[in-house]
Amino acid sequence: MAKCSYCSNSVSYKGGSTTNLSKHLKRKHIIQYESRKHPRINEMIEQNVDEPSKQNTPETNNDQNQPSTSINAINIINKSRPIQKSVDSYFINNKPLSVSTQKTIDEQLGVMISKEFQLFSLVENVEFKKCIYLLNPRYQLPSRKTVSKSILPQLYEKTREKVRNNLLNAKYISFTTDGWTSINNDSFIAVTVNFIDPEECVLKNIFTWMF
Repeated sequence: MAKCSYCSNSVSYKGGSTTNLSKHLKRKHIIQYESRKHPRINEMIEQNVDEPSKQNTPETNNDQNQPSTSINAINIINKSRPIQKSVDSYFINNKPLSVSTQKTIDEQLGVMISKEFQLFSLVENVEFKKCIYLLNPRYQLPSRKTVSKSILPQLYEKTREKVRNNLLNAKYISFTTDGWTSINNDSFIAVTVNFIDPEECVLKNIFTWMF
């Protein structure tokens, strides 16, 4: 058991842990506890002890049951503590999205629409807009026309150029094909290109289909 120097109460400290001692200081002696972290509180306490005549002024004697030293120390503690900001204020106070960030998110939106076979009208969906706003209020969703006429064509050209460069660097290429007819009598043919990437030394394949 440890003995508190301020109130002489016994506090358990099993295993050498100071957790109970810290909790006791926070609960019973908050001024002394905070003064260890804020040197200004110690200065305020020492100043009031050396000059007791200033303790009974109207400004520091608002609480009859609490010494002026405690009131001043608590005020210092409250002012020194950082004010936690809400998530909304963080986004509102920050600058708008940069052009590069907006373009990156637009591109990922295009990838999602193309790979997941989503409709262009997804960007006009009310609930989808709410979801995007909650994720990042600063991001402006593009219109369906922008998605179909700008974002997806740019993404297509970028992907085609990447595929072209991969095929030019490949030393050997193999093709596999498959054909089928749908219940509507529409004929389809799929072509898959397989090759080994010389830089990454991994097997890659590119798939496309037409009808």
